[in-house]
Amino acid sequence: MLFAGIGAAAADERVEQLKKAIEATTDVKEQARLHRQLGEHYTFQNQLEEAAEQYLKALSLARDAFSPEERKTMAVHLSWAGRRQEAVAELRGVVAEEPGNLDARIHLARILSWMGEQSAAVEEADRALRESPGNRDALLVKANALRWKGDAAAAIPVYRRLLEEKDDFDARLGLGHALLVVGDIKGAREASRGLAAEAPQQEKDLEAYRQAERAATRPSIDLRYNYYDDSDDNIANSYTLLYGFLVQNWRLTLRYGHTDAKDPRRDVRADHLSASASVPLTARLRVRGGAGVTRLENGDASNVPTGHVGGEASLWRGTVGAGVSREALTDIAQLIDNKIKVNDAELVVSQQLAARVSFYGEYHYRDYSNTNFSHDLLLSPSYVIYAGNPHISVSYRFRYRDFDRQTRGGYFDPQGYVAHQGTGSVSFELGRLYGTGFVFGGYESFRDPEQEEGDFLGGGGTLGFRPTSNLSLEIDGITSSAAGPAAGGPGFRFFSVGARLLYRF
Repeated sequence: MLFAGIGAAAADERVEQLKKAIEATTDVKEQARLHRQLGEHYTFQNQLEEAAEQYLKALSLARDAFSPEERKTMAVHLSWAGRRQEAVAELRGVVAEEPGNLDARIHLARILSWMGEQSAAVEEADRALRESPGNRDALLVKANALRWKGDAAAAIPVYRRLLEEKDDFDARLGLGHALLVVGDIKGAREASRGLAAEAPQQEKDLEAYRQAERAATRPSIDLRYNYYDDSDDNIANSYTLLYGFLVQNWRLTLRYGHTDAKDPRRDVRADHLSASASVPLTARLRVRGGAGVTRLENGDASNVPTGHVGGEASLWRGTVGAGVSREALTDIAQLIDNKIKVNDAELVVSQQLAARVSFYGEYHYRDYSNTNFSHDLLLSPSYVIYAGNPHISVSYRFRYRDFDRQTRGGYFDPQGYVAHQGTGSVSFELGRLYGTGFVFGGYESFRDPEQEEGDFLGGGGTLGFRPTSNLSLEIDGITSSAAGPAAGGPGFRFFSVGARLLYRF
């Protein structure tokens, strides 16, 4: 205690000395150097916020008083204090002056990845690798950024390359995470076997991996409830129970669902029971399938076989998927009463076009049991405004739907439906809390059977809470005046609220 007190007193004395020296000099460059010294002192004392303030003062006073190496070091310390935007700006300045400054470029890539700017991080890591092929730090930053941006399949060979040269805690941990993402549970367990943390941060990283492994491998129960109400006097209460478990690399899900639906003329119900499975054939290809039965009860019960098969491949800068399915429509009472079934063939594309720009598209051909069919096209580019926490993005959505005819069977079946929609969304994590929120608006036009057109607005979100690492509780809601699955047109509105409990054993 005595030595600690002496050390603290000496540290305080040093701070006062530097502050007095700053006040005493009128030389701007000398002031900048003294601010940097004070920042280094605070860094040594682990007072990172105070250190960051001094570094920023030093750089704003006289950036040219410091060498690129000194500026790089200050930028790294700024990132430790959470001042990542300022750190990135300084490192970009350093590499602009010295394109061959490998260490600064790797630090830049690393901090960009911490900020969620994964595509930019990969670009900087690749520039470093062109200067120094095989650089382990650059390879690790690239692999992590690829994994964090959702391209685990591309990250896996980079991690394996690192481990072929030398065993490495971070590379093995990253490989384990990537293999979990692509569904190779056996490979993930082999990659992480025997991992031992040697530092406090590694202990945190290892515990985070163990939690991710438990989430991916342990059985889970998922309970959901949803209430739906619209301006056409439709009301529906839906209850869903899912049980998921793993057998080798096969992910299996058993599902039971029940819907009570009513309108002024009907009071009906539906029950659904199904089993589904998905398995990765390779790191870049996953297939899925399932079968079930839906029981429709409107006074004259009938059982409808249902099922789906499909797959998804990692291609280009994202994924491409396709599938076919058969289901009974149970959104509202009229659909259940009319016992409408639909066969659906789909094609889905998701691509990362640039650092902040992505594209999502899907096409469906649907064949309905009441002698109708439709084409449905959705195209949606999006832009990330802020990639950190909170995550903020905007998107444009084009929707085209065209039915062969209007049947009045209970589903919305317009001809020549066109909608243009803009959406703003934000998601966040704050300790045990997490959530998403979005607002949207646009314009739609269609024939049903007369030509209709108009504006629409809507919004919604999800709020979640994790009391423990294996339990999640959520509430969600959405409301809109846009056309829905069952109805649309002037004056139409709907809202839906729900709750969810997810427990992993």
